[in-house]
Amino acid sequence: MSVGGRPQAAKNLGPLDEHQDVSVGMELEFLRVGDEAVRVELPEDGLAIDNTRFLSAPVVGAVRVLVVNGEPSADPYDDEVSLLATALRPEGEVFSGYEAVIVDEAELDTLGLSDFHAVILANVYRISEPAMESLERFVRRGGGVMFFLGDQVDAELFNAAFFRAGEGLSPVRLTEVTRPGDPVHLVIVDRLHVALRGVSRQDDPIGIGRIPFYAFFGCQPAEDAAEGSTDQEGLQTTGRGVNVIARFDDAEESPAIVERRFGEGRVVLLASSADKEWNLWPDHPTFLPVILELIHHVAAGAEQPAEHRVGSPIDLPLDAGVFEPDAIVRSPAYPNEPEAFVTATPSDDGRGLVVHWEHTERSGLYQFVLRRREGGERVRLVAVNVDPHESDLTMARRSELNSAMGRLPFDYVEGLAGLLPGGDEARMELWRLVVVLALVVLMVEQGLAWWWGQRR
Repeated sequence: MSVGGRPQAAKNLGPLDEHQDVSVGMELEFLRVGDEAVRVELPEDGLAIDNTRFLSAPVVGAVRVLVVNGEPSADPYDDEVSLLATALRPEGEVFSGYEAVIVDEAELDTLGLSDFHAVILANVYRISEPAMESLERFVRRGGGVMFFLGDQVDAELFNAAFFRAGEGLSPVRLTEVTRPGDPVHLVIVDRLHVALRGVSRQDDPIGIGRIPFYAFFGCQPAEDAAEGSTDQEGLQTTGRGVNVIARFDDAEESPAIVERRFGEGRVVLLASSADKEWNLWPDHPTFLPVILELIHHVAAGAEQPAEHRVGSPIDLPLDAGVFEPDAIVRSPAYPNEPEAFVTATPSDDGRGLVVHWEHTERSGLYQFVLRRREGGERVRLVAVNVDPHESDLTMARRSELNSAMGRLPFDYVEGLAGLLPGGDEARMELWRLVVVLALVVLMVEQGLAWWWGQRR
């Protein structure tokens, strides 16, 4: 393996059987922020074209989180996100890996989201329609959103903006605030969830199930015909990709933490507040690790490289507010092959730009040099690889060929006999030809023997 042309430690896979898959872990060293070129190679074999694979790895200096504060206050004890910001950037010598930018609801309209990996909406009353569209576009492209609720949230406005009968960002429809007579507690439903598996052991030694919650919103998860299915990561879902991670231990078993997929991104909703107004979770030692893991979970899809195959076009989305429409494209053969200039066109929804590039006949890393509107450049790398199915030598059935070939005409032949015109008749003619050739060879051999004998 190599990163940016720098060799990395090799790994011995050992022998592989036919159709066997093996996963191995490898530690790579990234020395700079930005798109980094990763090259993976196997030893040469009979089919060299698929022995090399390429990857564009987006390297960041920190996970950038935009926190929208729905109830700001000069007093940190009354501020909605003071404790949340501390969890993202706790004091100490070791950097948490997260950077938080805190704004109020009005400031959200003036910010572009392309520089962030995740957005937290904490007890937000409402956001404007342009901000809502920008937020949905951000998540569809792989960004993450977390909702914390609270006394500033209006259920009717929230459902109209964020739920929209299950088609919006929110995985749930809010009903009303519940204030139980006795505090309720968390019950982890998905103990294998990446954000909770470290604190959700059967005997609950850390005590996450003993945290008191005094108020929360009632939530109805989105439902559809796919109830009870699993998403692409194997998570149990409740319609529209909704996963109830944790519930409260009240009589109704009300949802407490719910997530869903939205486009290429993720959304997580916590039914209570981020501060201590509705619960005492921020005082508990599990608050910091769970919040960090949830943010990492929802931000995991941001800027993840798409899979591109040789011969398939590249469509690179751009934020029209950040980048100029003119771009430079360099193929894997650059500088031996000259760079090309291309102009981005409006996306299908008319809210962004797309750089379209069709000339992907060569596998490798394609460079897209983009110009920022405020000055400077950014180089985006897009990896194009040979389709691994092209090296699969398994015999194809007629139905598989029909599916793979599409509208292209082809003949399906069973057995080598079908390759000869005339079937059985052609096979008989071939044997006759072989017999005649054998007789000719024998006659020539006898003639040569007689001729050499006469010369002696």
